[in-house]
Amino acid sequence: MPPEHCAHIFEPYFSTKPPGEGSGLGLAVVHGIVKSCNGDISVTTEQGKGSTFTVYFPRIDTRVSAESLPDYQPTGGTESILLVDDDTFVLDMTTERLKEIGYVVFPFTNSVNALAFFKKAAATLDVVITDHTMPRMSGTELAGEILRHSPDTPVILCTGFSADVDREKAAAMGIVEFIYKPVVLTELAIRLRSVLDGQQKGQAS
Repeated sequence: MPPEHCAHIFEPYFSTKPPGEGSGLGLAVVHGIVKSCNGDISVTTEQGKGSTFTVYFPRIDTRVSAESLPDYQPTGGTESILLVDDDTFVLDMTTERLKEIGYVVFPFTNSVNALAFFKKAAATLDVVITDHTMPRMSGTELAGEILRHSPDTPVILCTGFSADVDREKAAAMGIVEFIYKPVVLTELAIRLRSVLDGQQKGQAS
């Protein structure tokens, strides 16, 4: 690739492909995952020949044995969820999984439209799950608007690229749960149930 592209390849939405042929998020997601593991990633490239990506992870000196974990089917519910992700494939897959375990899901690929819907339907929604890196309005911006409108609404933020937001910053904003992408649906279901159960206990007290 041209040298001038190297400085930008890990930025969200940077893509050299024509419109509609790439989201520009793949390497940003990889970068976020590696950084969340306290690792690093570098690239060497020569135009016309190819590129080499090298991923570095901290060495673990202690041998870690794999534990056998029992199969676990997360408990679902009947609550209503506003789900926001500009990736149609991820949105559809997550929506289907959450519906399978009983939830009512209102999916949106456009965060601005999602906010407009929330302002009309806030009283009927129990939780908001949103991607972070989205055009027009990011997940943290959306969360801020939602919490200004309805401070008691729990917001779960999912992110793969985390240069500008981490768990501590999200918590300081009032976001109740922070999940790194790619999201394992079982993990999402478990954390979602925990958030909703905690919300119910808080209301009961």
